[in-house]
Amino acid sequence: MLELLRKYHPPILGWIGMSMIVGGYLLTTNFGVSPTAWWYLAMNIAGSALFGYELYTKVAWSGVCLQTVWIIIAFAALVR
Repeated sequence: MLELLRKYHPPILGWIGMSMIVGGYLLTTNFGVSPTAWWYLAMNIAGSALFGYELYTKVAWSGVCLQTVWIIIAFAALVR
């Protein structure tokens, strides 16, 4: 059971994270959600962290760097 969890848990988290990032972008571009709304920024932070974790488990460092920068940008906007 633990081996199945190790095998499938990063991809599932990656899909959830990717869905949060794309969903937030969809809400902003098509439904007029403010890009400074706290919950939109929180979606970006959480989504990037989840997607970044999957990339980390695959040793995809360029993707990990991109998600880290995305988290920093969203967090800076959130605390502003």
